[in-house]
Amino acid sequence: MKFDIIIPTCGRDASLSKAVESAIPQLNEHGRIIVVNDGELDVARILEQQFAEQVSDERLIVISNSGPHGASRARNAGVAFSNAELILFLDDDDTFAPQAVERILAAAKGDFKYGFAVSPKKAQTGQRGARIADLPVKYRFAATSAAFWIRRDVFNAIGQFDEELTVAEDFDLCARLRAKQIAGWASYEAGVKRGQIRDTDQTQSLVQRTAVKETIRCRHELMARNLDNFSYANAEKFYLIEQFARRAVRSGMSRYALKKIAKQFPNPIALFGLIVWVFNLLGAPRDAAARK
Repeated sequence: MKFDIIIPTCGRDASLSKAVESAIPQLNEHGRIIVVNDGELDVARILEQQFAEQVSDERLIVISNSGPHGASRARNAGVAFSNAELILFLDDDDTFAPQAVERILAAAKGDFKYGFAVSPKKAQTGQRGARIADLPVKYRFAATSAAFWIRRDVFNAIGQFDEELTVAEDFDLCARLRAKQIAGWASYEAGVKRGQIRDTDQTQSLVQRTAVKETIRCRHELMARNLDNFSYANAEKFYLIEQFARRAVRSGMSRYALKKIAKQFPNPIALFGLIVWVFNLLGAPRDAAARK
């Protein structure tokens, strides 16, 4: 099975080198690493100097995204370049665990044709994994840093990462996968070691710190566009609402959340019940007048 490991990067040569170094030993004759350069560093030269003796140009490819344009466009560019059946995503500040790719290929080649897979933060010990549909709802939406892989035809069928979302673009992708009832696998075996870069480090990143209002806008956008794709009583539908409301309330924007949720539920009885449920769940909010 042909597979491509897509690593988007922006200005992180040191951590990128560690990510690539972790991926090279896991390549076989059918695998490639595609680094998508979203910044101004000469990533191709840096990687050639470090890895020319370990991997050929055909196995380690660097393409330019003429950035910075952000994580979504960089990942989309990598998938567009790929011709592989299977797409694996690796962040430039993460590293693969030993044999991670081997386990991914085994799951992808299994009798049950899963369309995508993740590795939840909290795993069940003593088990290899489970169907995503059988997990608690909060574990069905995972980041691309969670050893995420997807079949390229599935990715193209549901649509790419939304390049208008500056945060939670991977959450949005998972929402669309769940709405289309694409079968997914949750691996409890180690996939990646996350986050070489600390929040205190002064380093460039694909994902820059986002203003509070922009973060809440993105969360509202992904909630609004995905709600109608789920049935009325679907647990994932309410989880989307909860995630938007939780972040808005914590940011002092509870009034904004109420207005946006109200637009999604014109039925006053259903709306009242939903609002009571949300704010009982979150606790009594305090609004910041400056953020109305």
